[in-house]
This record gives sequence, C-alpha cells and structure tokens, in this order.
Amino acid sequence: MVPVFLRVRPRARRPGAPDAELGPAGRHGRAEKSREGRAGRMSRNWTEEQKDAIRARGGTLLVSAAAGSGKTAVLVQRVLERLTDPVRPTDADRLLVVTFTRAAAAEMSGRIESEIARMLEKDPENAHLRRQQLLLPRAHISTIDSFCADLVRQNFYRLGVAPDFRVLDDSEDTVLRSDAADQALREFYERGDAAFYEFVESFSSGRDDAGVARTVNRLYDFVRSHPFPRRWMKEKAELYGAGRPAGKTVWGRTLLAFARDAADYCISVTRDSLARAAEDEKIAAAYSDAYRSDLAGLNGLAEAVSAGDWDRAGAAARNFAFQKLRPLRGYGGSPLKNR
Repeated sequence: MVPVFLRVRPRARRPGAPDAELGPAGRHGRAEKSREGRAGRMSRNWTEEQKDAIRARGGTLLVSAAAGSGKTAVLVQRVLERLTDPVRPTDADRLLVVTFTRAAAAEMSGRIESEIARMLEKDPENAHLRRQQLLLPRAHISTIDSFCADLVRQNFYRLGVAPDFRVLDDSEDTVLRSDAADQALREFYERGDAAFYEFVESFSSGRDDAGVARTVNRLYDFVRSHPFPRRWMKEKAELYGAGRPAGKTVWGRTLLAFARDAADYCISVTRDSLARAAEDEKIAAAYSDAYRSDLAGLNGLAEAVSAGDWDRAGAAARNFAFQKLRPLRGYGGSPLKNR
C-alpha cells in the first residue's frame, strides 16, 4: 500500500468574486463549461471505488490500493475535480499533496499541469483555468520531508533554527550515527553498569560491539516510525516489568506459547514415527529407543512450558537433543523406512 494524502485548505472569498451558493447562473456560464470539461474527463472507465475516491467530499478520506491500481490517476482526477468544481472551486495554491518520493510528486504535478493545458486548448477563454495554470507552481505538491522542510524555513525564527539549515543526507546520517554509538558505548563502559554489561553480552559477537550498535540503530529506525516514539518506548519498557519473572511478562508469555506449539508438533511427529516403527520388527529395534528418548525429553519441555516456568523450560530446551538413529541395513528402498 502506498498512501498519498490530499488536504484542501479553506480560503477566504476574494472581493467581488461570485458567491459559492449562486450556482451556475451566478457564474455567467462558466459552470456549464466546467461541467462539460468534467464530464469529458470522467469519460474514462473508472471503477465505482475510484469514482468514490474522486468525488467524496465533506470529510477525511483514506484510500488503500495495491501497486499499479491507478492511485496517481485517481488523485490527479480528484485534484482536477476540486480545481474545476462548478459550485465551490479550489485554487491550486490552496492544495497540499504529499507523496513518499520526489518522482511521484513530479509525476503528479506534471499530470495536473498537462491536463489543465489540455482543457485550455478546448476552452482558451476560460479565465478560471488560466488562473489555475498560473497558481499551480505555488501548489504544495512534494514529498513529506520537503513539505516539512518548507514549514521549518517559513517559521525558523519561532523554532530557534538557523535559516540556512539543510536536510541531512544519508551518508552524513551514517557517520553521525556511528560516532554517536561509539561515544555512548564509551560512556557506558566508563560507568561500569552491570545491566549494560549484560546487554552487551546479549547482543555483541564477543569480538567487538558492532552487533550492539546494529541493534540500537534498528530499534531507533523502528521507534521513530511511531508518532510518539518516547511514549512508545516507555510503554514497552514497562511491559518488561523490572523484577517480574520472565515467564510472566508479555514477551515471555509469547515465547513460551511459541515453544509450546513447537513442542506439541514435535511430540505429534515423534509419536507417529514410533507407531510406524512398530510395524516392522527390525525398524522398531533400530529406532524405537531413540524415539522414546526424544518423546520423554519433549514431554518434559512441554510440561515446563505449560507451567510457565521460564528457567525450567530454558534448561529443558538447552539440554534436549534428538537422539541419533542407529543405522538400518537392507531397507534402502523400503517404503516403510521412508515413511
């Protein structure tokens, strides 16, 4: 899903402009021409869902669609419908259209410009269309980060930001992150905090701290995708519950549930294998002891997991290993052995 957002900002009526409630008669025939142009553009075979997305008014609209489903075309049509609405037209410089890539923003702006030019060829005396053509370069059709940068530039004096600021590029971001991680690690090592050493042991390879830095960077990238990252971090940290048994935490219960499902599956397969081995005396003699040993270990693991005993379940998992099957000669092509 690639969402593209459209918001129309209200604008005060210009002095001398016809009232929006006057309708076609109050627009001296312009509404009739606009309606004809709109009908021509709507002659494309839009689906009902696309028509709904184009024509919906009066509230927030969220459209979800797969790649290649015509999202850009629908949004371009929606913009054109707003610009040429016969009752309540919107000026192009009052639009805010944000996308995720510069290419998408350029494509959308180009399509809108081309369509307005095409309509002017059919109706060169249309003053409203000529006005929209002039205002279009001032429309906010850009990436999300470009729009935010424009807001900061316009309000730098309120934000305490230098007016000549620029957006950090990816290479600079990588260097700064690496430097920040190195500095943070040095400071924590100097403190000698036991919890920090435990964290390092959990995520480093033993040779260096590259794994720790990667983990922190991945967490940072994930957290900043949330609207309130600090609050999200605080809420998730509380779920770990200092002093709470691991098996009683949210993540502990999730892992135990997964371990229980895995143990149940292995128990089912082992029991089935034991039953099939019993069908042949030689296979039973070669395999049954190993299967019974596996089954006992798996049952012990399942019991510990079901009881929510984190330490016992961890010990059972660490100490368990499937038994090696004894070699069985003379059954190379046996269907029973292959089963």
